[in-house]
This record gives sequence, C-alpha cells and structure tokens, in this order.
Amino acid sequence: DTQIKSISGLDLSNPVKCDSDFVGIVFPVYFLDRPEIVRHFLERLEVKKDAYVYCVANCGAMAGNTLFNVASQLKGRGICLSAGFLMFFPDNSIVFPTAPDKISGMLSDAEKNLRSVLSDIKSRTTSENYKKSLLYGSALTAFMKFIGYKFFKFKEFNLDKDKCTKCGVCEK
Repeated sequence: DTQIKSISGLDLSNPVKCDSDFVGIVFPVYFLDRPEIVRHFLERLEVKKDAYVYCVANCGAMAGNTLFNVASQLKGRGICLSAGFLMFFPDNSIVFPTAPDKISGMLSDAEKNLRSVLSDIKSRTTSENYKKSLLYGSALTAFMKFIGYKFFKFKEFNLDKDKCTKCGVCEK
C-alpha cells in the first residue's frame, strides 16, 4: 500500500516514523544541495532497519554534493541510503535558467532516465558509493546561497496559500 506524503505537511518537531519497506524521498536540488526542509526532515526520519531508502533529486545542470550529503546525513543517524538518483530537468533558476533550445531534449532524456530509475527501485538496486566533489562542495553552495539571499533576496519570497490561484507566475 503506497502512501505519498509532502514533507511540508509533516510535523517536523517530532520524529517522523515510517514503517514501510520502501522509503522514497523526492526533492529538488537547491543551491547544489538538499533544501533546508529536506535536511530537517532527514534529521527526524526513523525507518525500519531493513528498509530500502532511496532518494530522487531533480536538478538543472548540476547536483553538487546532494547525494553525498543525503547519504552522509542518514549514515550519521544509522540509516543507509540504499540508492540515490539524479533527474535532470529544465532549470527554472532566476540566475541560470535552462536555454529554451535545450528543454525538449532534457525532457526526453528525463523520461528515459525515469524508466531506468523506476526499474532500479523495483529491483532494490543499491548504489552506496557517493563521491564528494571539492569543486561543487560546501564552499560553492555557501557562496551561492549568500549571493542568492543577499542580492536576489530569495529568502524574502513568501506564498500566501489562501490567496494563491496556482497561475504559475511565481514559478516562472
């Protein structure tokens, strides 16, 4: 019996207990890493000892150390990231958006990659050897966050869910 839950809808002030044999965490890469809400969720996640835990991170051109950081954070809590997958989609970044002529090819490639990812998950394929990149490491992530927050005011964006009409303007 599959359940899909939004991390933002969970009470992250308490442990998040999951008794499933398969635990999937799907999220966008944010500044070459996992978003803060995902990091906070991983601090609270409790799974069965033999659970197959995987993550699927979607990004534009680069994922930085996202998979390494997720695996390390979980390992520090005694949880093994069984497999981590990257899905490359057109980037809606304000700073580095995907060129319009690349979008169609990226979507086509992503569809093929998704089939492979689903097959790997169904067969419980493991990939526990995540490499840490010095080039796309924490210093670059910190620098990008600083620029984004200081000059582009990314943290100042607030969404009033009661007034949202889902028009897509803020997403663009």
